[in-house]
Amino acid sequence: MEALRAAQPLIPVAALGSLRYGGNLHWLMAGSFYAGTGAAGYCVDEDGVPCTCRSPGALGAAEIYYADPGSYELMKSRAMRLGLRFSTITVELLGARLQAEALAADSCGSPSPARLDRREPLRLLVALPPHLEPPAAPMAVYTVELPGFEPCESLRCFQRGGGGEAAAVDVVAPLSRLEDWARSAGARLGAAVARIQPHGVAGLVLLPVVDEEQTRFIIENRPAPPGGEA
Repeated sequence: MEALRAAQPLIPVAALGSLRYGGNLHWLMAGSFYAGTGAAGYCVDEDGVPCTCRSPGALGAAEIYYADPGSYELMKSRAMRLGLRFSTITVELLGARLQAEALAADSCGSPSPARLDRREPLRLLVALPPHLEPPAAPMAVYTVELPGFEPCESLRCFQRGGGGEAAAVDVVAPLSRLEDWARSAGARLGAAVARIQPHGVAGLVLLPVVDEEQTRFIIENRPAPPGGEA
């Protein structure tokens, strides 16, 4: 039975508007697990229910979840009773992209473009360097594979490299707080498509990143340890 369950494909689902964490339709995500947050273009009605729209200024938070086929079909049948249906969208996070199936209505009574506020608390998946505290109290901790990133010399940030495993925390915090958190480590806030274990599925993670110029500056301006040279 365990082997059969592991062989089932997992389907990426994007929760928009009131289907996101804390929203009154989040119950539709039952049976799925969280895999990061990005942004997508959509509209919402006065109750926050997402709907498709063509407004060029629409950009709202989109949470990624994964569901097995049985849970996906249950979501689909429950959503249809609410006038929602699945369609494929692209979710983006600072240049990192994933495609997912999103539930939305074909039209809204009084639609308005979704807006992404950097001061709004969002559910986020954040990769942690070995020597940097989480930016907020974690709701859960995952192990992720970060292709193309490795810890920098201070172990308080990541840099481009061969890749490896890292801890990732599921937190609720504004993007502005994470930007300050990354700056406190001498880095900028970046994003990556990571592999979330043990499922091996793709997720969107934020992480503090330094480029080559920043790495050189940190090394050259590092204080010498007491008693002599490093």
